[in-house]
This record gives sequence, structure tokens and C-alpha cells, in this order.
Amino acid sequence: MISALLLSIPLLIFISLAIFGGGQVFMPVFQWMWKLLDSLFQCGINQELIDNIFSVSNATPGVISTKFGLITGFIVAKGEWWGYIAMFLTFLVFVIPPIIVMHFSMKKVNKIQNNVVLKRLFMIMNPVVAGIIAALVFQLILSTMFPYIMFNESAKQYMGIIEKENSSKVAFFSGWRAIALYVWVPLGITFSSIASWKKVPIWAIIIINLQLTFLVFQPWIK
Repeated sequence: MISALLLSIPLLIFISLAIFGGGQVFMPVFQWMWKLLDSLFQCGINQELIDNIFSVSNATPGVISTKFGLITGFIVAKGEWWGYIAMFLTFLVFVIPPIIVMHFSMKKVNKIQNNVVLKRLFMIMNPVVAGIIAALVFQLILSTMFPYIMFNESAKQYMGIIEKENSSKVAFFSGWRAIALYVWVPLGITFSSIASWKKVPIWAIIIINLQLTFLVFQPWIK
């Protein structure tokens, strides 16, 4: 597992310096990195664990990408005691490089703000980032509403069907819960969008959605 940690360090540095955009943009990149580490070092990182990380990260306050950097150290340790130390290492490795770049960039901002090439670069990047976010929204809705559909997992596994025997998530959202899911997802999205537009605090939206989700799907019933 030490080898997995050592490889994760340059990967985290690359991700922190190469990826632009909000937290949702980092989700497929970190998913790729975690699956790569698992395929090389058998870290025990499966899709269910990744989905849980994404769910908790989106439902808790703070910057999503830094949470991914933090949790990387823990999951590559595979439950070992040094995983808590590795968490701080991967966190620092992820946040320090862009901080350094930002520090020196701010010193040069007055010199480059009128640079024509830079302005054109930003003009190109904006629609690219918007496209990535739109694709992520589609992928998140698809994976949430239809958990048995595998989509954009990798180049070799772009699309397919997940059998409920192979996934506890698919097994849970079957039968009457599958029908409830088809109804609840669009209703939940609509409710959250309206609440956000009405300036309802994000923490209140999260708590209300969690309570309603528990009532709708009743996880205490087998």
C-alpha cells in the first residue's frame, strides 16, 4: 500500500495543477485515479466506495476536491493505522502546489491581464468547462435515477448493465424502490432547484432532502 501512496503523490500534484473548474469536474478524474491505484495495487477501492465518497463529499460543507485529496491517503492505506497520517500528506500534496502557483500568478496578474493570448485561452476554456459540467450533470442524474446502468466507467466499460447480484446498491433500489426512485429523483431535483432559487440555505435543503429520502426509501425495511 506504500507503493500506492507513493504513486498517488505525483498523480495528485498533476490533478491539482492541470484540472480547472468546480468540484464536480474533479469527480471523474479522481474516480479514474482511484480505479487506477486499485488495479495496480489492489487497494480495495470499488465503485460502491467511490459512490459513498462522492455522496458524503457533496452533502458536507467545504471544497469537494480537497476532500478527495484528503480521503485518497486513507483509502490507499486500506484501513492501516498510517492511513490517518497519509491523509494529511495527500491533502498537503494536493493543495500546496496550486497555492504556490496562485501566489506567483497574483504577482504577475497586472502584467498579463491585458495579454491577448491569455484572454483567448480563457474564452476557449469557459465553454469547455461548461461542457464538462453539463456532461457530469447528465452522468450524475443517470447513475442516480438508473443505478443499474453503467455509463462512462472506462474506455473498455463505457456502457452496460449491472446485475443486482453484483451490486448492493442495485439490489437495494429494486422492486418498489426502483419505481419510487424514478419519481423521487426529478421531484428532488425540482424541489432543490426551486429552494435554491428562493435563497433557502444549502444546509436546510440537504437536511430536508435527507429526511424525505429516508421516508421515501425506508432503508430499515428489507
